[in-house]
Amino acid sequence: MNDSPRKAGTEKEIPMNNAHRLDHILDSAQVPYIDETWEPWRLPHLTILFGGVAAGIGSSGLVAVPDRIMYLRLCSVTGACLGWLRVLGVADPREAMRAEYDRACVKHPGWTLDSDRPTASQRLAALVEELGEVARALTYDASTEAGHGGDLATEVTQVGALAAAWALHVLETDEVETIDVGRAL
Repeated sequence: MNDSPRKAGTEKEIPMNNAHRLDHILDSAQVPYIDETWEPWRLPHLTILFGGVAAGIGSSGLVAVPDRIMYLRLCSVTGACLGWLRVLGVADPREAMRAEYDRACVKHPGWTLDSDRPTASQRLAALVEELGEVARALTYDASTEAGHGGDLATEVTQVGALAAAWALHVLETDEVETIDVGRAL
């Protein structure tokens, strides 16, 4: 686990006084208020946010929107996941995302979405694949042998951690000013 405030090979200094690489993104992505009434809108809302991220990838497979816009979109996905995890009863959604990121670093060394290796198209594919797993966990037969659905909280955690890692990549490698996402949206 790298808890340094700067990613190796970059010149951009990220203001972090926190112990984990994702903390700055998780702080920026906090959703101010979501309660149980948000139930019917979780997957549709998350899908709309994904549409914004996908729309930011041009036909060339490269990010085609300003860095600040992509950063905001990814933080919005992360924030929606944090809110959903709270509603699902996850005691500490931020810690769940940190732990998921740490697992991904071990499982996919050099290929987490905050690294320089994946292309924008590969990052999007990874994120969309996880959104599909969230959808699968919500189907009527997800908990049956035929359904093969995963645990919803685990799948939402994976989406949030991937989006946070990608947002961190944008922040570290591009000209994005650190901003308060809640005020910017």
